[in-house]
Amino acid sequence: LGNQIGVLNSKFAQAQGVQEYDPIDLMQEWQRRTFNRANPELIRQFAWQSGATLDWFLAHLPEEIVKGIRIFMHPAEKYEGELNGCHNFLGTAYFDDMNGYGLSDAVKHVHQWLTDQGATMLFETRGLQLEKTADRVTGLIAKRRNGDYFRLNARKAVILAGGDFSGNREMLF
Repeated sequence: LGNQIGVLNSKFAQAQGVQEYDPIDLMQEWQRRTFNRANPELIRQFAWQSGATLDWFLAHLPEEIVKGIRIFMHPAEKYEGELNGCHNFLGTAYFDDMNGYGLSDAVKHVHQWLTDQGATMLFETRGLQLEKTADRVTGLIAKRRNGDYFRLNARKAVILAGGDFSGNREMLF
């Protein structure tokens, strides 16, 4: 549906009365729902890091955007605990546009902040191969939309972000 960032145990959600969850409970639920086909290491990272990541993201936004964010389905009047055998974890930040700012506005603000800090953003670029030195990712071999290949050497970090698949009929249906 968009305009939401699903997380577990953010300080933002807890300040609004959402309980703290045991990340292991989320991992077990995720693995159960996916018949153990999910990568447990990725699920573990999400369970332990997603709340802090949201808090970092919100810390770089103007107050007028943050004050319009609410926790999806909170208070949990209809979906508290379990529903049809599936456990629910409250904490999803919902940018409901009611104050004139949506998630895209928040992303634009953080994008500008990152650019001001010296980050380089590449769009319409396909990452093909991460380059590593020991256990650290140090670069990326990529391909631009026009077909040109290039190497990106990182000074500090490489962050990969994928877009949604709403425009890809093969993935959508």
